[in-house]
Amino acid sequence: MKSRSVSFGAVDLAVRHGSLGFGSVCGAACWVLGDASRRAVEARRLDRSPFPALGKLGERKAHSLKGSDKSWPVGVELLRALPTMRAVMLVEGGPDFLAALHFIYKHEVGDVWPCAMLGRTTGGKIHPEALELLAGRKVRIYAHADEDGGGVVAAGRWAAQLMAAGCSVDGFSFAGLVRADGLPVKDLNDCCLMTEADQLALNERGLLP
Repeated sequence: MKSRSVSFGAVDLAVRHGSLGFGSVCGAACWVLGDASRRAVEARRLDRSPFPALGKLGERKAHSLKGSDKSWPVGVELLRALPTMRAVMLVEGGPDFLAALHFIYKHEVGDVWPCAMLGRTTGGKIHPEALELLAGRKVRIYAHADEDGGGVVAAGRWAAQLMAAGCSVDGFSFAGLVRADGLPVKDLNDCCLMTEADQLALNERGLLP
């Protein structure tokens, strides 16, 4: 998807596995990311503009569809159908979910799948049923390098719950990585804006679990 600099292969993976769709939300053309269970669904505008304030909702870059449970990680339902998935890339937000698929596709990895917490405003809670599906797997967390440190704090809360569920947990750091335009990498989607050579070198740094 051009607006997020991810490959067609990544988009195809997301669509085929029931995680990605396209349509009109709040009157705007959007890409819609959701878990196959539809417990958590979120829309973002294709033009990357924010959704305007509406009623009690303020201006927002992502719009959660009514009834969405943000404690349910997008992508985790697939683990019920594919229990042999060896490892999970746990990311924050829809763009990083697509970026994870971008790198899974680029490196031709078949036993790793992404799961995305839709923001860090959930209080760090992961749904107990989702933890059961994640239990025992290797999980790598990709904490946003936010200026306020909130991404790292949220990642720590997720890690504690995952370890209690029997997961082997570690993290990937974006420190020192630079986009092709010279700006620092702050999240996994930014890694898609690195040069092709730098993207290919990321696996040597442990990008994929």
